[in-house]
Amino acid sequence: MNFLANIFRRKRKTRLETALEHVDGAAERFRLAAEMSVQPQARLFWDLAAASTDLRAQVASDPGCIGSLRRIIFFYLPTMSDLCHRWAQLSRTDPFRPPDETALADFRGYLELIRAAGAACRTRSYDDLHLTMEAFDEQLRRLSI
Repeated sequence: MNFLANIFRRKRKTRLETALEHVDGAAERFRLAAEMSVQPQARLFWDLAAASTDLRAQVASDPGCIGSLRRIIFFYLPTMSDLCHRWAQLSRTDPFRPPDETALADFRGYLELIRAAGAACRTRSYDDLHLTMEAFDEQLRRLSI
């Protein structure tokens, strides 16, 4: 009986596999947002996708950084990419409307956070990253008001 149970049992994903799936999903949503958008938003979304891909490479090369980047990988990155994707879908309905400068500033903040996470992973210095995450928490609070 154990033999059959072992055959049909799903293999549990490792922490690294799960983290990489989250980063890949976010990068794909950023790419989709870029494809739906006009400039300057499209460029910013492509930059977000590239920064996410760079972060993925850093995490893949040093899985030990997942613990320090846990909030970014499993919460912030999916949240940021979902917000960008939804914003791109909404802006697609009126492509001639001028870009919302507040939204663009928020998206630039997302880019800074992802780049800071990649840099922190490279240097293994996570203190500055904490301040950047606090700034993103404040942006999320503004959105929920």
